Amino acid sequence: MANENEKISNQIAKYNTNKAGVETIDRLIPAEVKDYAKMHGKFSRIGINIWEYGADNKMTASAQASLEPYECKRLLNAITSGIFGTFVNNTKVHNYEAKKDENGLVPVQQITIAKQDKDQNGNEYKLPWLIQISNGRAKPLDNEGIGYDKKTYKSEARLQIRMSNKDIYKFMSSTVSFIDAWEKFVLEVLYRKKLSLEKEAEKNG
Repeated sequence: MANENEKISNQIAKYNTNKAGVETIDRLIPAEVKDYAKMHGKFSRIGINIWEYGADNKMTASAQASLEPYECKRLLNAITSGIFGTFVNNTKVHNYEAKKDENGLVPVQQITIAKQDKDQNGNEYKLPWLIQISNGRAKPLDNEGIGYDKKTYKSEARLQIRMSNKDIYKFMSSTVSFIDAWEKFVLEVLYRKKLSLEKEAEKNG
């Protein structure tokens, strides 16, 4: 029996080197019953965190981003295809009043995931897969969480990690397997609730 004081981890997959690490975490949110077929709520995400280690094996820096569930599945398809290219290149501006600092700056998260064959000098990468996350703050340009004023951008962290074909497949395959299992479970729960509400409505007439 688990210790009641033991912290429950929402980590799905993890990959470590001697200098850095990356993980996917569960930030999935079910849809409302009325939208049961969508399964996912509006802000349902898979979190991705990168961190770096110092000489004493303690974390010295970290950066966070997130992907929508379908992006994880699309990325896994790209991994199995064997082709090179940039498969994720997202910027998220968290333009919410609660997130603004005293200068009106809001958090900006950027994530790039790409398979690269050669570096700028033409040397072939031994670890072709790159995951890079940048975190910073800037003034938003609109209320849609898309644009930001690049002149006001202040970088807080920019971390990256490289992975082999085998390691990134294992990493994303575990993540997508979790998403698939989560969707199957949540859909069943939501569908049962939907049927229950419909029966209750029929009874009340």
